[in-house]
Amino acid sequence: ESEAEAITSELTANQPPVDGSTEPAPPMGIDTPLIDAEGYPRNDVDIYRAKNLRHRLAIIRTDHKALMKIIEEGLATLRSLTVRTWDFKNIELQN
Repeated sequence: ESEAEAITSELTANQPPVDGSTEPAPPMGIDTPLIDAEGYPRNDVDIYRAKNLRHRLAIIRTDHKALMKIIEEGLATLRSLTVRTWDFKNIELQN
């Protein structure tokens, strides 16, 4: 399981409520609001933990995008080298 999947599953897992009640807290997703309708922090969500997990997930996503860009550029370079080598082989065969 990748780190991003682990964070997502940790965010959506039922966590014990912060307020000490025995009733399980609703799952906290990535897009779950951290404030209630009146603008106060929710007491059934560990705000500190949620913000840390969301921050880690954002870093992982940014790193993933950067790695994918490097891989894409490497594949493009490899493709151009392969095509160029293939062209040279055809020229040599025709002569």
